[in-house]
Amino acid sequence: MRNVPASALLLRTRAREAITYLQFLHVAVDINATITVTSPAHHQSVSVSRELTHTLKANLYLLLYSAMEATLVQLIDEIHEAVKTHGISVDALHQELFLHVTREFKRSTTDVAQNTVVAPIGIAVMQLWSKQWQDKSSAKDKRTGLISGNVDGLAIHQHLRRYGVVGGDIDKPHPKLTHRALKKAKDRRNILAHGEFGFADLGRNFSIQELTQDARDVFRTLIQITRRVDKYLNARGYLKTSSWDCVQQ
Repeated sequence: MRNVPASALLLRTRAREAITYLQFLHVAVDINATITVTSPAHHQSVSVSRELTHTLKANLYLLLYSAMEATLVQLIDEIHEAVKTHGISVDALHQELFLHVTREFKRSTTDVAQNTVVAPIGIAVMQLWSKQWQDKSSAKDKRTGLISGNVDGLAIHQHLRRYGVVGGDIDKPHPKLTHRALKKAKDRRNILAHGEFGFADLGRNFSIQELTQDARDVFRTLIQITRRVDKYLNARGYLKTSSWDCVQQ
């Protein structure tokens, strides 16, 4: 995926983390593992209790949700970078992205009032749009307001639809680009984050088989989404003159 190298690397890294964690969980749950801690001064063994394994199982959904958020932010980052590189006017954009950029410009009253927007207006609008994204200096800043802890297949579809990556009904993501496991990861992460259940209380309801399948489904879906963005950027789907059809699947 040459057009989204950072997103592809992020996915590989997060997938390895999840695989390693699941391998550890499998050992801990199935054979009542013991962790041995060794240092020059100390040698200590600690048994992994059944209650602790429940906590550890719940933690997997934090890993999965983190991967979902990070992937969406990184993909949008790479779309912005590709559009910025071409230095185009807003008038050259695909209709969906044109509407998204002009809506953002409408909200940008501060920059207009300070006379920082100059002619030609089409280029200036794009420069302001790019600057606003770049000014969000960290991934945390980019998540704030964009995501707010609610990433799932539907949210990813709605965000990418604004850029013209996908089309169709705003409330109906294509089956190949979503999966119920993404919503499950979001919901369980939020339950934990908001303190509705303790980690052990929630985790005791999960089997290793269910956790493994959810992880597999989440990463397979994220890979499909990333491949679609890669194809979109390769076809310069953000341009009005592109052959890219955002409703194609």
